[in-house]
Amino acid sequence: MHGTIGSFSTGTAPHELGRGTVFRTKALNKIFLYIFSLLSWWNPFDYASSHTYHHRYTLRPEGDRENLLPLDPGTGKLFIFQMLTINLLTQPGCTFGKGGLLSTVWQTVLHAFGRVGSVDIASNEWLNALNEDQPAEHRRAILWSRILLVFHGAVLCSLLSPGFGFCR
Repeated sequence: MHGTIGSFSTGTAPHELGRGTVFRTKALNKIFLYIFSLLSWWNPFDYASSHTYHHRYTLRPEGDRENLLPLDPGTGKLFIFQMLTINLLTQPGCTFGKGGLLSTVWQTVLHAFGRVGSVDIASNEWLNALNEDQPAEHRRAILWSRILLVFHGAVLCSLLSPGFGFCR
């Protein structure tokens, strides 16, 4: 159940909300975009930059590196298990994404300081190219990464604090 909902929340919900067509008003779309993005460690600013190119140059690597073909469906036993439970170990790959939880946290920390991981990884190379091409969106994405870290850090601290959460 968690893996199914978690898989929907990361990417699918922000993708549709980012188009602004889920609700009738722009405000509701934005509010829910930010809520789902915050909860799922999604960066709507990086994705908006990438997705614009994706639709303009669909499947042409010179302009769309959001989805590079051939796509590996990732059918290994560990990957399937993580998709149905908690994805901890998956590394970023050739599609737009940060990988599993551990990689996502690390990628977010790097991005909060204006950096990306190794550009030898296709998704990082694409993110780096987007950041150079669109500096205003890059600044918004950096701020969003910082908000993600503060929010999730506060949640973690509150869950671990005495008298609340797991330490009751």
